[in-house]
Order: sequence, then C-alpha cells, then structure tokens
Amino acid sequence: MIIKSSQRAGHAELAAHLVKHQDIDGTPQTVTISGSRQLPINDNVRDALRIMQVMAKSSARCRKDIFHISLSPDQSMSDDDWDTAWMLYEKEFGLSHLAYIEVTHDKGDRPKHRHRCYERVSVETGKAVHLAHTRIRNEKVAREIEFTLGHNLTVGKHNRTVMLQLAAEGREDIVAWMKHHHAHDRPRPVAQRDHKDEQMQKRLSLSVDQVKADLKQCFENASAGHSFQVAIAEKGYLLAKGDKRQYVVLDASGGLHSPRRRIGQKAKVINDKLADLEPSNLPSVAEVMRMLRDLHRIDNNESVAADTADIPSRYPDRAA
Repeated sequence: MIIKSSQRAGHAELAAHLVKHQDIDGTPQTVTISGSRQLPINDNVRDALRIMQVMAKSSARCRKDIFHISLSPDQSMSDDDWDTAWMLYEKEFGLSHLAYIEVTHDKGDRPKHRHRCYERVSVETGKAVHLAHTRIRNEKVAREIEFTLGHNLTVGKHNRTVMLQLAAEGREDIVAWMKHHHAHDRPRPVAQRDHKDEQMQKRLSLSVDQVKADLKQCFENASAGHSFQVAIAEKGYLLAKGDKRQYVVLDASGGLHSPRRRIGQKAKVINDKLADLEPSNLPSVAEVMRMLRDLHRIDNNESVAADTADIPSRYPDRAA
C-alpha cells in the first residue's frame, strides 16, 4: 500500500482534482463519494470543501487547514477493509474527532484508491491538529494496514526507522513480519522522478528523461549563455526569466523546467555559464506561454485549412 499526504489550502483546486472523471493523462475514472463526517453536505465535494474553508476561520493562524490523504492498495479491499485502514490511520495521527469528506477513484484496470480530506481545525477548540514526520508515519501505518489485512509488504524508504518505532510501541509481531520479508536489509528504493515530474510527464508529449538529456547535452556543449539559448531553441525549448529563480526553460507544450534540476548542476555553475545573458532581456514565463498559445492557434488554423481545402462547397455559387 502506498500512502501519500499533504497539508494544504486551495480548497477549490483540490475539489476540482477530486471530482475529475479522468486522470491527468486522460485515463477515465469513476468518482464516488464514499464517506463523510460532521458535514451538513455529504454529496458534493465542492460544497464540502467550501464548508471546511469556513470552519478553518475559527483558527487565525492555520493557513493550510486541509490534510489530504490518498491510500492506494495493490489489491482490492472490501468496505470493512477500508474501515480498518482508516481507523489505523486516524489513530496514528489523532484525526478521529475531525470532519472529513472521502472520495473513491476507480480506473477499472487497477484496485480502487481513496482520498480523504480532513479539516485540521476543530470547530470546538479552534485548534489545528499538529502533524509532523508524516512520510515516516505514513509508511508505518501502511505496514500496519498490510500486516492486519494480509497484504503484501511494500518496500519503503524508511523501513529501519519504521521497525524501530513499531518495536517501541510493542508491535514486535509486525517487526518480525517485516524481518521475515527482509525489509531491514533490502536496498532503499530510489524514485527516478518525484511526484511533480510524474504529473508533468503525464501532461507532456515528451518524457522528463528526454528533457534532461536534451538540456544536459546543450549545456555541456555550450560555451556561454547565448550558445546554450540557441542550442535549446533548435531542440524546441525556450529560455525565460523565472518568477522565483533566475532562469527557467519551457518546452513546446508549455512545460516548465528548472535548469538546475534538469541539467543536474548547482545554480552557481549554471549562472556562471549563462553570465553573458541579461535576465531582464529574456521574456517572462507569461510572455512565452502567450506565444506558445498563439503558435498553437496558428498551427490549428493551418491544419483545419489544409484538411478542408479539397472539400467541395455545398454552395459552389457562393464560394466567391
């Protein structure tokens, strides 16, 4: 089981994500509201999250009032199994007194996964539940759920730490089960790309690995900023000035890339090579995006004109 969580605001944006009937890569999915608590609205995700936003106003200091969790098992689960899983999760993080809305996503070709959005702020006390070390604790709960439900063990990044915490809580049975499956001596899994890269790759027509290879090759072969700018343009990329960083690269689909992350060099190394460029002379990200949209419209119009050029008019006498 894979558990992901985040503390966030952006209620409307989150609601839009939860109710989408297709994944970011176009994969269709069935969306079902599968549970709620302490909410007058239990059949509309957008309204539920709007209510949570109002509830959060009882705390003056909590800016990220939503705790969003997704549980993704590697096999099908019954409703009782899901109840057990959420009970263990709530016990770990102290969530049993908080309001939530739950949504199930079913993509058909894989086990269903569920999302829960908890309102961190208690209306009764006006205090937000404290959340810390969530990644390690997510793995710990995932192992508890797998052990309890008889699922396969998922190799995590923090197996040893999880085993120490379970032992401290007297769960030697889970520790022994993890040892039996060699969780303590397996190599730590290393993700080839993070979640943002995964989402970007679903959106783009080219892979993140291809972007890395292209930009790295251009950077290594370039003698200065101008030659790097020309080289990446020949491959379909544009250099722009960033809002938070000095330089960003955009691909033809509008994907935004950090030169440091894609090239794999420190910011100082990149800035030194691009020192002959004046960032203020580069287009902004917004300007590049507008240009890409204009080019896309031109391409679409030319494509439509070419496709319809040989289609006879229904009214030949009006063609002129």
